[in-house]
Amino acid sequence: MNKRLISICICFFLVSTSFIGLINTVGAAAPDNPGKPSGPSEGSVDVSYRFSVRGVNTTDNHDVLYLFDWGDGFDTGWLGPYPSKDQDLIRASHKWKESGDYQIKVKAKDNTTGEESNFSEPLMIHIIRLEIGTIAGGFGISIAIKNVGEISKNVEWYVKLCGGQLSGLHINKHFNGSVFIKAGTTEIVTISPIFALGRFKIEVTAECSGEPAAKKTVNGVALFFYVLIT
Repeated sequence: MNKRLISICICFFLVSTSFIGLINTVGAAAPDNPGKPSGPSEGSVDVSYRFSVRGVNTTDNHDVLYLFDWGDGFDTGWLGPYPSKDQDLIRASHKWKESGDYQIKVKAKDNTTGEESNFSEPLMIHIIRLEIGTIAGGFGISIAIKNVGEISKNVEWYVKLCGGQLSGLHINKHFNGSVFIKAGTTEIVTISPIFALGRFKIEVTAECSGEPAAKKTVNGVALFFYVLIT
């Protein structure tokens, strides 16, 4: 009789414990949603960039795990755990293999209950395979265009010059052409001397078919045939 009573008590204890655990799990609240991650908004392929997000809270002060989704089919997996209410930055790095626009999002998970937050507001990053480097003046204008990708390619370039201060000495000209750039190398595009006077803008665009364009704008000063970059 005593053994039977003991067995009944043990079974009741196990069932009660499981039931209470189930209630606690069902009633558990998810962590707060992480804020928008911080980091660069543009970059180049095959270059690693670092991003961060502030730590969040959980209702019961449980430790927190974080996951960064890079928008290209890859993520960090769950990082941590980190203490709840720890407002230090959670950091992670990533590099993209293809040019394009990507959304970087972060979500949090309670390390005890497994409850997950929603994804954060995304940070957009623009990844390119072309870079417009130094734009230099002188008797004419020279522009450095770099192919940061792994494939050699023909690059179309466009240059717009607009400005000037005196009638007859202002400028509104467009130039374009193409250049073959080997993978990982830089080519210099040159614009012949121009005749103008005053401040003006130099807008440069470089692009390949099917890839986002690289763009850069600088200010210059035209002194008749000589250009200063400011």
